[in-house]
Amino acid sequence: MTGRLILKRLAVAALADMGAVLVALWVRRQELRICKLGDALSDDELKIARLAGVQFPERVRLLGVEEVPFPFDRVTKWLAPMIGHFPSRALGLTARYGIYLQSESRWNVELLVHELVHTSQYERAHGILRFLRLYLRDTLWNGYADAKMEREARDLSLSALRRRGLKSIPCSKAV
Repeated sequence: MTGRLILKRLAVAALADMGAVLVALWVRRQELRICKLGDALSDDELKIARLAGVQFPERVRLLGVEEVPFPFDRVTKWLAPMIGHFPSRALGLTARYGIYLQSESRWNVELLVHELVHTSQYERAHGILRFLRLYLRDTLWNGYADAKMEREARDLSLSALRRRGLKSIPCSKAV
């Protein structure tokens, strides 16, 4: 490993760890807000959550909003060039067991699956801070589009869910 590569890895790790600490409290507040105001998963959505790997799907709450919030919007915009293509406005955002969904996309099952995979990743990371460290290191090092955690969320597509036993995609409301 060259000196430059070592320095880059150290810089990415330091930036990700700092960012994780800054964002962790924001994420926890959002999770509490969503869990207070949001809707529990329907029976069909609980099935989808289990297939997406969520261990405790009964804890998940969904909250439809006009605009999905971002932590420290200015910092997010500043980091965007380093991360690569990073959506300026998201359709969804997962704060562990709380999931924001843009109101127009509330019944988009593919988006729900994507966000539920992130819930599963939070569970596997054993907490908010550890998930954020892993996620930020991944996106800062590989870019948003190629980040392993984002790829996992994208790759667990509806067809993958069908292969796992879901013959059709049930949803309380269709788009």
